[in-house]
Amino acid sequence: MRGALREACQQARTWLDDGLPLATMAVNISAIEFRNEKFLEGVFAVLKDTGLDPRCLELELTESVLMKHAAATESILKALRSRGVQLAVDDFGTGYSSLSYLRKFSVDSLKIDQSFIRQITTTPHETTIVTAIIGMGRGLKLRVVAEGVETQEELAFLQAHECDEAQGYYFSRPVLPEQSAKLLETGIALPLCEASRVTEQAAAAQHPYITDRLRFIIHEGKQILLIDVSNCSAAEVETTFRAVPELVTAHPRGSVLILTDFKGASFDQEAIRVMKETAVFDKPYVKKSAWAGAEGVLHVFSANLSSFSRREFPAFKTREEALAWLAKD
Repeated sequence: MRGALREACQQARTWLDDGLPLATMAVNISAIEFRNEKFLEGVFAVLKDTGLDPRCLELELTESVLMKHAAATESILKALRSRGVQLAVDDFGTGYSSLSYLRKFSVDSLKIDQSFIRQITTTPHETTIVTAIIGMGRGLKLRVVAEGVETQEELAFLQAHECDEAQGYYFSRPVLPEQSAKLLETGIALPLCEASRVTEQAAAAQHPYITDRLRFIIHEGKQILLIDVSNCSAAEVETTFRAVPELVTAHPRGSVLILTDFKGASFDQEAIRVMKETAVFDKPYVKKSAWAGAEGVLHVFSANLSSFSRREFPAFKTREEALAWLAKD
């Protein structure tokens, strides 16, 4: 384990040093590795030697590994979480799938086993299971990841049911580190079906400002989603925010930084309602959010800001100030 873990952590450290927007490096842990009496010591030694921030490491464990010797498991997970290491339940749905252990153990995310994903568009029973897992994960404030996504139809289903993340051949086959670095730098051009491409082109023709208003940018090596509604009418604010969930869900990420520029924007009740319904500010994968140019609109939300998110929304006068704050670790 330590060899594979060390290699993964060293690669992650290299990508971060190169300024690439890596959020987490995920490493599978076997039952034998997890039960080794020097497991914790080994993990922390690798993190120290490589200089990788523990928050950038995610360890994936199956349900069967977690449930064996539950008392010892709980103490190990707590020790890892106390250092900032993230934890995921891998292949969820194939083992115990117990709500009680999810409440008991300290984990960050659920990864739905690919056997369920393969049939979600053809088998109603499988669809029900996937929908239930997503709902349960959201209710427990866990990030939900779909494994083994291979088709546009599967992705569309997961997006419609607000699954937080997806992975699989639809996005990319396994690639070498050099190719992975390129994907981190440029993002993944999703292989949209022709119907989706036509729809996308039609939307762009109808609302040409969307591509400029809603995009990922790189600032000081950090990937940031810019929601630019500066000088927008209320209708343009509404249209822009309606496009946010699909973009964020489709874009490869481990976590997201969001900057919303409100300078000179106009609002009406419908625009505010759409912002509440479609904004992703409180999703588990949103690491930090900031507002810029919000002096003139804070009064609009002051009475019900908590309905947008339980998180802090620092407001800055300029976009540059907000970007500087978001780029800080």
